[in-house]
Amino acid sequence: MNPARINYENFQMSDSIFVSNNSDIYMSSNIGRVDKWTANAKHMAHLMTVEETCVDLFVDMDNNLYCSMFQYHVVTKRFSNDEHEQDITVLAGKYNSGWKPDCLDGPRGIFVDINFDLYVADYNNQRIQLFHPRKLNGQTVAGQGSSDITTILYGPVAVVLDAEKHLFIVDYETKRILGSGPNGFQCLVGCHEKIIDPNQFDCFASFSFDVHGNTFVPLKDTLRIQIFHLQNDSCDASSNVQAQYSSILPANYTTFSRVTLNHSKYHYEVIVNKKAFYVLIGNSSVDLYGHVYKDHFDQFNLTNNLIVWYGKYCNRNQFKFTLELFLNTKYILVVTMYNSNVTSPFSITVFGSNTVQLQCTSE
Repeated sequence: MNPARINYENFQMSDSIFVSNNSDIYMSSNIGRVDKWTANAKHMAHLMTVEETCVDLFVDMDNNLYCSMFQYHVVTKRFSNDEHEQDITVLAGKYNSGWKPDCLDGPRGIFVDINFDLYVADYNNQRIQLFHPRKLNGQTVAGQGSSDITTILYGPVAVVLDAEKHLFIVDYETKRILGSGPNGFQCLVGCHEKIIDPNQFDCFASFSFDVHGNTFVPLKDTLRIQIFHLQNDSCDASSNVQAQYSSILPANYTTFSRVTLNHSKYHYEVIVNKKAFYVLIGNSSVDLYGHVYKDHFDQFNLTNNLIVWYGKYCNRNQFKFTLELFLNTKYILVVTMYNSNVTSPFSITVFGSNTVQLQCTSE
């Protein structure tokens, strides 16, 4: 395949780029100009001029164009059937920085799904905001101020949603890529300094997937593109039941606050005899919520030492974790009911290749 050459006088000043499904290329320059290169016509056409450069661009299924303006604190939309280039609608933000649901503070990456829901990497507010169509108030789905336990963010700059509605986030300050899944949010790239040299993995603000799930990360400082291959599931968890525990959360049990609601709590300490993969499954007649912590559980700081969490995820009512547990390490599984003031019997089953012990702890 021979690549086509695009002669574009502002390409060297391009701040963001988006390639649509029909191979049209949208580019934003640092002078507030947005242009479109049409694959069939093989020419560049001017689309619109905005007050400030578009830090990120997105084109939805109806070919509507979205632009995030970092310094103006807004995300705008230009409809594809609008012949007047200056008729631009503000979808999120108020042209002033703020932390309230209808405000943004330095929006960066944006993503629009098939339902036209808008996801915004709200950089200075350390969060990912979700704006439903025709709704001015956003919902925090990750980061600071989330209505549920998600993950801590330090300068999110890009956000992508996959077909299963899993979120993937580039966290600029920590040089990581995070992803959500059946076990909640986990670090995918840049997690351990021994794996990735921080001097090489220095500056990146975006990423992309191919059809096989491999991740491509452009590294600005070293002028290269790094690929991280999706590994096949190598978790070796035996089908033999190694441990099972049944109990009940009575109404008089100690409670702690998960966000704004009080939930009964019950602790389990999982002791592992050998490093291996394990599957932990919670079952009950009502909805369960589970958290796994390493070393210590602090009921006043629910994100500290949190490894994975799971609760009513993807319309499932119980939790299931597949984890690699290490020798001589303490793990705490905190089990609550999903809704407040609900008590019920429950059971925990562990599948694995080595023997484990489940015991109640008063920590």
